Amino acid sequence: MTKSPTTLTRPAGARGWALRGALAALAVCALTLALEPVAALAQDAAAPAAAAAAKPPTPAEAALAEMSTPKVVADTIWVLVTAMLVFWMNAGFGCLE
Repeated sequence: MTKSPTTLTRPAGARGWALRGALAALAVCALTLALEPVAALAQDAAAPAAAAAAKPPTPAEAALAEMSTPKVVADTIWVLVTAMLVFWMNAGFGCLE
């Protein structure tokens, strides 16, 4: 039986690239989830009296406190998940060509 010229075939490396993209996105999500508690729990709870007399936070410390809120973490994870879906969509279109 011969193959018809209209038969759609997947390029040899398309599945491998899609899998690599998905694994990379999964690794980034895992790294984000692994490092988020470190940033959130890095406060020094031993000196509450010293905290009242402490000077205001530097801009870098304020930005870190802003970035470690649950809303920012959830938004970041959502962006990574949707980026992974875009990679899968790209692989799907590659299979159609």
